Amino acid sequence: PHTNQHPVFAEEEAHGSERRYKSNRGLIILLTIIALLAVGIASFLVIRSIQTEAEKRAPVAVPKVLEMTEDDARAALRDATFQVRVEHEFSDDVEQDKATRTDPEEGAMASKDSTVTLFISDGSEQRTIPKDLANQSETAARDALREAGLEVGEVSRKNSATIPTDWVIGTTPELGSKVKAGSEVDLILSTGMVTVPVVTEMSRKEAEEKLGAEDIGLEAQFDEVVTADYAEGTLFKQSPAASEDVPQGSLVKISVAKAPEPEPEPTEESSPPESESPDSEESDDSTEESSPSGEDSPPSSGNGPPDRPGPPRENGNDR
Repeated sequence: PHTNQHPVFAEEEAHGSERRYKSNRGLIILLTIIALLAVGIASFLVIRSIQTEAEKRAPVAVPKVLEMTEDDARAALRDATFQVRVEHEFSDDVEQDKATRTDPEEGAMASKDSTVTLFISDGSEQRTIPKDLANQSETAARDALREAGLEVGEVSRKNSATIPTDWVIGTTPELGSKVKAGSEVDLILSTGMVTVPVVTEMSRKEAEEKLGAEDIGLEAQFDEVVTADYAEGTLFKQSPAASEDVPQGSLVKISVAKAPEPEPEPTEESSPPESESPDSEESDDSTEESSPSGEDSPPSSGNGPPDRPGPPRENGNDR
């Protein structure tokens, strides 16, 4: 078509418009590619984030920790991305301070960062009452029972010949027996006293052996007492009396019967003749005074028989 422009300049302008069109198209394509790359990268990041979150929330198997020490069991659970809470329990199968189980249990699937309870053994639920509590003070016995996982129950007292006052004689249940953890154990303490046994009507040897026995530990003192009520050598009385309580090692006095000495028999010289009496003696004296010495007295004027000569008179020295 006719134009006012020079044909040469019109052709150059047409070529310039074509170059600008091609340049804009290339830019559009580049921007489109960049936009597509950006969308792709963003999509990848979002998807990766979702996957990561899904992996994070994915359940994990609880590892085996049976019979591990507490420290080793904790480490194994934390390596498996779990939080750990520790509790204690009694176990007859797992020794003390070792892992017994977990909750959730071994092999179970649990979310990462979730809490797993770890159980540690406190040993057997059965506890043994210490045998060495005997002959200890009450304070020491109480401490020993607490260390054994037991409690002190009632306190009673009993006589003992060897254990000092307020020291332990025994326990209920008996020393060395097994009881449930936390059970109460009753203490039996010594009174420091001994019950006196019966030793009368024994021999001295038997009485000494009875009092000196290990479970009595008393001393014997024998005192001879003159009496006709018991056979000689009989142990008929004791002080303190039987069944009395006395301090350990006390002295028991025992009365031993001794026969009384016989009374002395009177001699012949000291007793007057049976045929004589004080009255006849006086009669003889009066007869001697009335008749001459060495002659018989004259017969009496009466009709009675003549007097018979009496027995020879004993002088005072002979008597």
